[in-house]
Amino acid sequence: MASPAVIEEVVADAWLEVLAGIDRFRGASSLKIWIFSILVNRATTRRVRAGRVKAAVRRVLAPGRRDRCPRGRRKTNRPKLPLD
Repeated sequence: MASPAVIEEVVADAWLEVLAGIDRFRGASSLKIWIFSILVNRATTRRVRAGRVKAAVRRVLAPGRRDRCPRGRRKTNRPKLPLD
């Protein structure tokens, strides 16, 4: 779960995008749905990027360590890292 500060930042970013792109609103859906979709897209993008950063930090902290075994099951004996 994200902290309140992260949530505020995502909402602020989404609102700025709404204000910057209001001229692109075509009216194909309601304004509420359009704004909500921008918010959802911003939150999703933020979460994906945070995951990429976390994975990159793991690679730096434990080079050569594999996060997953070949069949996709999680290893049970992998060492805990500070970001886990």
